[in-house]
Amino acid sequence: MKLSLTPEKASLSVGGNYWWQVALLCNPNRPSEDLLIRAKINVVTAPLSLKNALSGVKDSRKLAEIYAENELWYDAFAQTLESEANKTSRLSLLADLSKLEAKYANKTTLKSLQRELQEQSMRLQQIVNSQN
Repeated sequence: MKLSLTPEKASLSVGGNYWWQVALLCNPNRPSEDLLIRAKINVVTAPLSLKNALSGVKDSRKLAEIYAENELWYDAFAQTLESEANKTSRLSLLADLSKLEAKYANKTTLKSLQRELQEQSMRLQQIVNSQN
């Protein structure tokens, strides 16, 4: 899904940290069975090296690769969602993100964050496996 913010509704500021969440209502009679996913978004300024790498690139797959190399995951996924032909790229990005989540889970000492990252990594890998 894609959500565009209009200036009248809201805007995201560079340096700001934001949370988004999505709830999948599985059973209207049992809200405890709903699936809830949330993530934090950090808005950053694109470095000059990234702007230079992106300039002149028209291919959405190449753009997605550049964003992913710079760990700008939302931008990378936005590029891969442009076309169904990019299914392989989307799955590759999900697999890469799953590995990164697992890597950070192993590095953190905060048990709650470690568990959350491990669960997120597992969910991403499940998506990849279900599409292959």
